[in-house]
Amino acid sequence: MSYKFISKQTTFPSFFQYPEFLLKLPISQTGKITYMLLYDRARLSQKNNWMDENGRIFVIFPIKELAYKNCERLCRKLGRNEKKSQRKKNRNTSEQ
Repeated sequence: MSYKFISKQTTFPSFFQYPEFLLKLPISQTGKITYMLLYDRARLSQKNNWMDENGRIFVIFPIKELAYKNCERLCRKLGRNEKKSQRKKNRNTSEQ
């Protein structure tokens, strides 16, 4: 068996930071993921000096994009279920 170890040249995929305090909050997983996505976008805004006149960082994150990023896997799963449902309807229609 061959093993691959992390080396100095290893490139890592991009990732989101998940603050530890989120583990203890009584909010949904969706809420936690939303926080993580917004936090990541805020860090990018900070890096690009997107600030208002009072020095507060602002974030531009269209709601549709946030919703899509939040439910990407769920949307794919629903898409598969929708296709299955459509196939069942087609079968039932053809049997009649």
